[in-house]
Amino acid sequence: MDYELFGVRISTGNKVSLKATREGDLYIAQNLPPYALATAAGRGWQAQATSAVAGTTTIPTTTALGTLYNGYAGGGKSLVIDRIFANTEAYDAGKNFFFMWVCIHKLAVTAVAADITIHGLRGGDVTYGGSARFGIGDTVVDDGWHSYGNSQESNQGNAQGMSNIDVPIEGKIVIPPTSAMSLHVGVNDSNITVQVGASWYGVQLDLA
Repeated sequence: MDYELFGVRISTGNKVSLKATREGDLYIAQNLPPYALATAAGRGWQAQATSAVAGTTTIPTTTALGTLYNGYAGGGKSLVIDRIFANTEAYDAGKNFFFMWVCIHKLAVTAVAADITIHGLRGGDVTYGGSARFGIGDTVVDDGWHSYGNSQESNQGNAQGMSNIDVPIEGKIVIPPTSAMSLHVGVNDSNITVQVGASWYGVQLDLA
């Protein structure tokens, strides 16, 4: 039996035919950049530490530089992680290396304080009204730390220099209600100081 596929143009309400290959794959052309509609809907947010502290030369355990906590009650919104990032400030005298450590916590973790102001990805979003919190220097349960992103390198030590680490996650980490994600930065010298941060989208998801 042959089928004819139609869609509805939102702007006019008119029905239009959809094009497909012989194998049935739909032809789709992306109109807007990724995440544009979610950002326009006011779902995108970000937070970053305001004070630089030393990175770690070993695998982290129970101290996080930053923790993103999902304070929504069960059945509420999940935090879909867009990216994690950090800027480095102080350096040692030689080459410097740094990368991100991430710990994805189990459910019902202890809530962290709202130490850092959360800012919107959409212009004009002055006040965050959701239930996420970004805490600094919290003691957390060691639920397993994993390295993320390729190591970044500075070619020359410079006490006044700055570098940036930016790791796209693009939804591959999801923090459900009452869970959290902790961040740290691996460095080759404890003189290197960093400010960690994350951006995310608050979305209602069907969780298995």
